[in-house]
Amino acid sequence: MRGGPVIDLHVTRQLVDFCVQLTPEKLPAAAMDAARRLAFDFAGVALRGSLESSSRAVVDAVRRLSPEGAGTCTIIGHSRKVLPQYAALANGSSVHGLELDDIHPQAGVHVGATVFAAGFAMAQQTGASGADLLAAAVAGYEVACRIGIALPLAEHSAHGFHSTGTCGVFGAAMTASRLLGLSAEQTLNALGIAGSQAAGSLEYRTERADTKRLHPGWAAHCGIVAAELARSGVTGPQRILEGRAGFLRSYSDNPLPETLVAGLGEEFHIARTSIKPHAACRYSQGIIDASIDVVSRHDIRPDEVARITIGLFKAAFPSVVEPPEFKRRPRFMADAQFSANFAAAAIALWRQVTMREYEADRLHSPALHAMIDLVECVEAPELNALFPQRWPAKVEFVLKDGRRLAGSVDRLKGDPDYPLSWDELVAKFKYLAGSVLDSERVARIIAVAGSLETCKADDLVSLLASD
Repeated sequence: MRGGPVIDLHVTRQLVDFCVQLTPEKLPAAAMDAARRLAFDFAGVALRGSLESSSRAVVDAVRRLSPEGAGTCTIIGHSRKVLPQYAALANGSSVHGLELDDIHPQAGVHVGATVFAAGFAMAQQTGASGADLLAAAVAGYEVACRIGIALPLAEHSAHGFHSTGTCGVFGAAMTASRLLGLSAEQTLNALGIAGSQAAGSLEYRTERADTKRLHPGWAAHCGIVAAELARSGVTGPQRILEGRAGFLRSYSDNPLPETLVAGLGEEFHIARTSIKPHAACRYSQGIIDASIDVVSRHDIRPDEVARITIGLFKAAFPSVVEPPEFKRRPRFMADAQFSANFAAAAIALWRQVTMREYEADRLHSPALHAMIDLVECVEAPELNALFPQRWPAKVEFVLKDGRRLAGSVDRLKGDPDYPLSWDELVAKFKYLAGSVLDSERVARIIAVAGSLETCKADDLVSLLASD
């Protein structure tokens, strides 16, 4: 399709016109509730993520880039206030440092890492209400998710692009534009400008680089810059998504531009976004769920295991199976988070995948290495047709006594049709935030987050700073 005639759909404008008119009053309760839950999840993951070495390095750079006293926006987990675009860069990078941030399954985009990174900063900058922040986030999710679906994901990845960075910049630009109160024409320009900033290379998969962690932060940063440029009168292409040299044609061979506007308003994509219970790549979540089911149901001890076979759909292999030398001997947390072998072995040994399993004594233990050596990953062709609407996995544990115990999942814990309860979200938040803040502050954040639409956005965001 690349280089063919322009598709006369005007879908960028249709999408913008729809999103700019969304207000808290017009949105269904389900969309606002999903936004509130995802904002809360973002806060907890970003707090704990701020402790990671890659996050601290980004903050170190941000302190040099944003002059002392120049900004009023919170770097989550730190005391320094900075300019909004740099708060977004830091916070978007921190939240992506744990592989615990939300993801839209069909689009494959970690949407909150970009949308709320931009939204928290711009809401502070503009003094927005919590309700306005949530409505802006709904619009941002709608844009990023629809673009991700239109690519589609497998083709986009095959070209070497990380959709969180490439699609996320459009969601961030929409969110920032909404919070700045831009007109539809200005917002259209902001998305056009964002199209020249859409970036995110998957080369980190093979070179153990920190750039994956940066992608949502950079997208959030660029989204804010795009909105501010549009506010000042800079123009962008009006058909940035569907044009002859637009985003869809440039980043995919067979895009689906009509999906950008199909069913607008019938259901909001923010309500179809998944929250992760396990600190691992989305491709590993099904492996973990299925392994927990088999190990727990049959009370399997580690010394009983003779072999573990994982069945996956084809698209998962580049992320969690290849290259095998990284996946079978993970040296760092990021290696393990993207290893199907590690996921199954960790459940066989410890029945969980939390931040604890990535600590050095477990990551480099002979017990882990021995269990990983029992794991084999194979393609299960019958699962391919379910992706990306579903991210299924199959596991089989063969025990030393000859028993073969199998399990499978296609509905993951944390998906919209199998959601985490509010109590489970609170437990996740306490576990993560407790590493950074005292219990009194944690309790205050939970109270504010639970009724964010009745507060100022800053009532929540300012609590996320460290003393």
